[in-house]
Parts: sequence; C-alpha cells; structure tokens
Amino acid sequence: TATHLPGLRKAGGASLTLTGNLYYEGPTQVLEGTLVIKGKALKTEITVYEGATLEVHGSAAVVKLAGGKLVLGEGAKVGKVIADPSVS
Repeated sequence: TATHLPGLRKAGGASLTLTGNLYYEGPTQVLEGTLVIKGKALKTEITVYEGATLEVHGSAAVVKLAGGKLVLGEGAKVGKVIADPSVS
C-alpha cells in the first residue's frame, strides 16, 4: 500500500516565514519566492528550485538544491545538502 504524506509547496514571488517546529513528514518544495524557516524542520526534505530561495535560521534535516539558493542565518544547522546534478 502506498502512503501519502502531506507536505508543503511554496509558490509565488512573496516570502513565507514558518516558525516553531514543523512535524509533517511529506516533501517541502520551494518553487518561487523565499521560504524562511525559523525553527526546526527535521522530518521533511526541502527541495529548492531555480529562482527560489530557502533561508534557514533554525535547523533543517535535508535540503536538496535543484537550481535554487540556500541562505544560512547565524547558528543555522542543516544535516545534509544535496546538489541535484540534473540541474545545470
């Protein structure tokens, strides 16, 4: 049986800030604009696409860069950063 885990898709040019601890386990996709994490995102893999930005001011388990940008605030922690080789 397939299991569907809810996630988050950030679209549009504006900035979205998430604070506190994020407990969902589905994928997070930053398609456009900026997603700011001010807390802990320890159970989701965050994919940042071309033209989008992820700012981490807390901690994130896995960040996959698919042409997007990662900005680390002071004291930020990222467990693993993956550069997607299929994006040139």
